[in-house]
Amino acid sequence: MDDLGDRPPARHLVSQIAEGIKDLNHLVSNILGFTRSPVPQRKSVDVVAAVEDGLRYTTALLAEKRIGIVRHYDEGPVLAVGDPGLVRQVFLNLIRNAVQAMEEEGTLTVTATGGSPVTVSFRDTGSGISRDQQEHIFDPFFTTKERGTGLGLAVVRTLVESIGGEVAVTGCPGEGACFTVLLLPVVEVESQVVDAKKGEPATLAGGQEKPQTGGPDTALGLDAARGQ
Repeated sequence: MDDLGDRPPARHLVSQIAEGIKDLNHLVSNILGFTRSPVPQRKSVDVVAAVEDGLRYTTALLAEKRIGIVRHYDEGPVLAVGDPGLVRQVFLNLIRNAVQAMEEEGTLTVTATGGSPVTVSFRDTGSGISRDQQEHIFDPFFTTKERGTGLGLAVVRTLVESIGGEVAVTGCPGEGACFTVLLLPVVEVESQVVDAKKGEPATLAGGQEKPQTGGPDTALGLDAARGQ
């Protein structure tokens, strides 16, 4: 690219080719993520670093559509349990989804907070999502976009659930949308491992017994995180 500094048309063409390759690579990643059953690793992941990786990857797309980024991060590393590669793919999908929801110009607000659960949210200023659409937004091949594949958000749900997390969407038509990912904190999982070695039920903060079985909602308390 530096060698093309004195040839703007050629530089622009190379940039478009590079973005096209990124788009194709992203599509292939989503197809593989949808058709394969992920076998995740359980490691400590700095979710802020993972978000920043996604933002760096989409730098050109954000600039092209004139999307501003607002960051609200807790101080220090915000650590969750997950597979680093899968978490990065989840966040990249959600960033691209938010950008595509905004026609031209807009703001993407990213929030990452520690606690139990660790919460990462992506709020856009797009056209929003109706309640009917929210019920199907994570279904495979369901899309509200003219050129959408309907795989990005389906892959998000599959990957998030594979690492023991949850994902949800809120928003109204004309008010943008907010996608929220809930992940287990590292300290909680370490506590569960200790409890399991003692042969005792794993517990949440505050001494509440943690269910050993059940769906993701019982594990992380999505309704509570929503304020319901």
